[in-house]
Amino acid sequence: MHDHLKRTIPCLVGAAGLLLADCTAERQYRTSEQAQAYDPSPTNHSKAILEVATNYTAGFVEFDDQGWLYGTNRTRTQMQIRTVINRFSEELQSSGLLIVTFMHGWKHNASSDDSNVAMFHKVLNELGVMEQWLSARQHRAARRIVGVYAGWRGLSATLEPFEELSFWDRKSTAERVGHGAVIELLSELEALRTQSNRQHSGAITNHQRMSTKLIIVGHSFGGDIVYSAAAPILTERMVENYDAEGNLLKGLKSS
Repeated sequence: MHDHLKRTIPCLVGAAGLLLADCTAERQYRTSEQAQAYDPSPTNHSKAILEVATNYTAGFVEFDDQGWLYGTNRTRTQMQIRTVINRFSEELQSSGLLIVTFMHGWKHNASSDDSNVAMFHKVLNELGVMEQWLSARQHRAARRIVGVYAGWRGLSATLEPFEELSFWDRKSTAERVGHGAVIELLSELEALRTQSNRQHSGAITNHQRMSTKLIIVGHSFGGDIVYSAAAPILTERMVENYDAEGNLLKGLKSS
């Protein structure tokens, strides 16, 4: 029995060491408030909260495992949201917006080399091309494409079998994240949409500009996060109905 323990303990210690070495750190990838031109090269390693391309602007907002924004105080924790919202607010001064928000799922994060980040940029670019084509056909001003990539630690391990075994841990994490500051992000974006449509209401009425739209997409566990965050808002919308400019419509408001 003694010899068996002597052989087993080093194996357990080695396995624990391997697991710890494989875990990805809980960290914020986007720390620079200075907007940068989007560079898709593998050596880029961008830390920018805002990446700007010809057809679109992409912003990044990240959440920790408890669902809160990174930082040690209230001012710092709002840095990413404020940076993104302020930039989008500037862009809506000259045009309507098509706001696309994407919450990634399991095995992904907000690092510049993540495949979901590359895909997000590609989708925004294609939407930009499509919007330019549609605006020309409809004889109206084109909306600016802006996107928000909402990041969290969907990738917690990079070696097998630990990566696959992270499923249940990341699932429970996603459920926590959905009840955190994601609600604040979605509320800010909804307020921005309302602001834009009120500001450009005359142009929208005269069909000179399409109204600003907010599209929210969640993939995999990201879908759980979006649902958890949006459910209270959707519940409110069941009893109170608003138009694109944020005006309460009659007939559906609860007594």
